[in-house]
Amino acid sequence: MSKKPKQTIVVSGINMVEGGILSILSDCLAYLDTYLHQDYNIVALVHKKSFFQTKHVTYIEYEDAKSSWFRRIWYEYFYFKKLSRELSPLLWLSLHDMSPNIDAKIKAVYCHNSTPFYSTTLETLKMEPKLVAFSAFYKYLYRINIKKNDYIIVQQKWLREEFKKLFNVDNIIVSHPTVNVQPGSAILNHSKKLLAQNGLKQNFIFFYPSFPRVFKNFEVAFEASKLLQQRGYHNFKLIVTLAGNENKYAAHLYRLYKNDPLIEWKGLLPRNEVFDIYAEADCLLFPSKLETWGLPITEFREYNKPMLLANLPYAKETAEGYSKAKFVEPDNPPKLADAMEAALNNCLVFDKTECENQPRTKLEVVGWKELFSVLLYKNEGQHV
Repeated sequence: MSKKPKQTIVVSGINMVEGGILSILSDCLAYLDTYLHQDYNIVALVHKKSFFQTKHVTYIEYEDAKSSWFRRIWYEYFYFKKLSRELSPLLWLSLHDMSPNIDAKIKAVYCHNSTPFYSTTLETLKMEPKLVAFSAFYKYLYRINIKKNDYIIVQQKWLREEFKKLFNVDNIIVSHPTVNVQPGSAILNHSKKLLAQNGLKQNFIFFYPSFPRVFKNFEVAFEASKLLQQRGYHNFKLIVTLAGNENKYAAHLYRLYKNDPLIEWKGLLPRNEVFDIYAEADCLLFPSKLETWGLPITEFREYNKPMLLANLPYAKETAEGYSKAKFVEPDNPPKLADAMEAALNNCLVFDKTECENQPRTKLEVVGWKELFSVLLYKNEGQHV
């Protein structure tokens, strides 16, 4: 009896080259490579295959995809139609916002960009005019072909409600990401490093890992640092993952705060080095005003340390069930300084978060296994 030929899963992420979205693409391909390659052919459309480490994924590179929006649009709405007919996929999962013109039995789009729901300001227009343009542009970009998808995937419930209102769709999966972290070994390695330096750690470490975008709201953290020093506190440092030369916003921040002796400008770091700092840090700061998820919150919660977070729906959903979260108004440096001072003095009063064990609907999933079970169920007749 001949073996049934494998069907094909296509994952498209040709524009995903850095930060959280690249991590999502990497994690997705790692899951498929480990758990589904025996039953499916896995094809990944990527910017560079050197970004990934897999054994059973076929990569097709599109290094010119970010050269211009015209090039990206040509791929998504014209070229991929021909490619999809050649590959004849069971599932085509577009992992970066756009719903392409394709032929596939199951079509799904993963929507990351939450800028259409960001209230822009004059400061935003000055520092990141592209962000203002994209905020308007994405409202129309999302709309193209969105109703041709079998599934639309977002990371949080608040985004699902916004998509329902804006696009009149209801086939929306809320997919909470999971992160594999091994804090024990990382902490042990850092303990060895500290002992090797023949001294105990002197400074309390606040860590804000993020790429410099206007909505990331670094100013509130820097201003809170200044206020703490004015109150007489000098036994801490604030580590940030920017160097000051990444873009206009970063350069603006560096001009204003480069002389603060307690700010450590690390620049963009590889993911493993971010986890190293997680292990050493005493408290996470995450005052961002806009996120589709807030990946550092998920990553840092594995270390069971305090987190000072923006008092916004995305942060509350990401920190759901965590016992050491404090929510602070994102435009209030004195309040953030108060919370940082309490953390320094080990007297921080944490906020109650919702219980994460609340019943979920069939379109609310956690992790890649549950997500692909829903995506593939339609044609396979059983969960994978």
